[in-house]
Amino acid sequence: MITPVLLAFAGISGARRTGGILWLLYFVGQAISILGRASTSASSQFTPWNSVREYIKWHWPALVFHVFACTMGFLLWWNNEAFFEALLSNQFGLNLGIQKSIPLTPATAGIYGLLSDVLLDWVCAKIPFLAGKIPDVSGQTSGPRINTDQHG
Repeated sequence: MITPVLLAFAGISGARRTGGILWLLYFVGQAISILGRASTSASSQFTPWNSVREYIKWHWPALVFHVFACTMGFLLWWNNEAFFEALLSNQFGLNLGIQKSIPLTPATAGIYGLLSDVLLDWVCAKIPFLAGKIPDVSGQTSGPRINTDQHG
């Protein structure tokens, strides 16, 4: 399935092809992250939905917000590869000992897409005015109320 998409990039010039592959892998990482969270929530006995489709139906506004916020983070990285290292060292006092920026490669784009939701939650927990204001997509607190009583 991915092969036709990658073949479509074959006719595009070098820089545009690389940019397209970075975006593709970032969004594939986002999709895997969302589907993984939805699948875990749907299989839990503590949530009222039983499928990924129901989870997405009830959480789509928060999911759209998370994808948008994570994509803005990806754009910040795209425009300045030293952004995340500077953010961690200057704002949070974390010195990772990295002497150069984290390069934006197909692998790092996919990894960021996969982990950016977790990073968003972590950063928002560290910034006092954002704590508790980011929509919840955990699947534990919202959704339809389903009567599970078999007799009533």
